[in-house]
Amino acid sequence: MIGPNKRADAPILTLIAELNARTRWYGSHLWQVPFAYLGVTGALVFSLAERCPSRFSLGCFTSSIFGFMVLIHLVFIVERERRAVRNLIALETKLGLVEPAKARWWYNLPFLLSVFGASVLYLCLGFKSL
Repeated sequence: MIGPNKRADAPILTLIAELNARTRWYGSHLWQVPFAYLGVTGALVFSLAERCPSRFSLGCFTSSIFGFMVLIHLVFIVERERRAVRNLIALETKLGLVEPAKARWWYNLPFLLSVFGASVLYLCLGFKSL
């Protein structure tokens, strides 16, 4: 039998579970998206360099533009992850939990820098091959 306290805690526990799931989802995308971008564009650029050098610069420019769009997407994911963690911290603080959730801005910096660096590299390679 569910007592009155367990019924009152059910929405709060559901909210904590939802915020935890969102944070994990955003966190998983923050490493999956950059690796997918680097893999797909790297394969494209290297295959164009070997098979069709005349279209190499076009492939580099396309990869660079796509990279900057991926970077914007990653920035939005970082913002949404930070918002979910802020909401989780606020809820845990209200509940009096000792160890609230943590998120540091520099946790995601390597992923953002890798996409930015690859985009700039592709842009430079595109201009160099013209």
